Amino acid sequence: MKKRPSSLSIIAMLGLLSILVSCKEASSVSSSLNLDFEKGDLSEWNLISGQGFSVKRKTEGEEAKGNYYLSSGANEEMGSLTSSPFVLADNGKISFLYKDGEDHDNITISLKRYIDDSSVYSSPAYLSSSSFSRAIIYAPSAKGEEVYLSLVDASITSSFALDDFFNGDEEGTLLDENLISSSYEADHLSSLNERYRHHYHAMPSFGWCNDPNGFIFFNGRAHLFFQHHPYSSSWGPMHWGHLSSSDFITWKDEGTALSPEES
Repeated sequence: MKKRPSSLSIIAMLGLLSILVSCKEASSVSSSLNLDFEKGDLSEWNLISGQGFSVKRKTEGEEAKGNYYLSSGANEEMGSLTSSPFVLADNGKISFLYKDGEDHDNITISLKRYIDDSSVYSSPAYLSSSSFSRAIIYAPSAKGEEVYLSLVDASITSSFALDDFFNGDEEGTLLDENLISSSYEADHLSSLNERYRHHYHAMPSFGWCNDPNGFIFFNGRAHLFFQHHPYSSSWGPMHWGHLSSSDFITWKDEGTALSPEES
């Protein structure tokens, strides 16, 4: 007589089958999503507000991949858009193509957990590129979890274009807020009015500064760190600025040392 499987064995087998099915479904989620916009529309994307996003067919000479790309609205056409959920690759990386987007305060790319909408990555999208370039979002804390992308365009002066979100891609430049804020300052140096700048005191290139800290002497130079908001002359999300000097008179802006994870 054959021994019948126990209730515990049946439950265990059902649990294993459930895991295998869910793994299969999870692995197919990201590959089936319209993350490259090649369906020619916003299929599997959710328009949360506004009319500021559309899918456009690329013209001859444009560097977008495939035939279509996502464009945000110009001028006062704003909106917010989210993707359908997908399982983040094991390396925690998503690459994408971008261009334009010079309004740091009002254009944001975020990655959020589907289970509770908590943000695992958020970057002000000061992209400032006239042609498509590839960038990487890196969110290792959420690898293997179900996540979604959130795109916000609240700008009345700037638009941007995105294409080919690729889950797990290693190619591209890591989107780093330190580099973004330093690039913003470098791109706006020509707008400085030297008349109102200090000549013998430490002063950042742009923005708000307060609370100097971490004054050290290293390799023949003095290094001063301070709280800094590089995008405005008003107090804002605090970064840490970095200046150095060999004579305490002439100061070199060393760029942003630390940035908040979220703005």
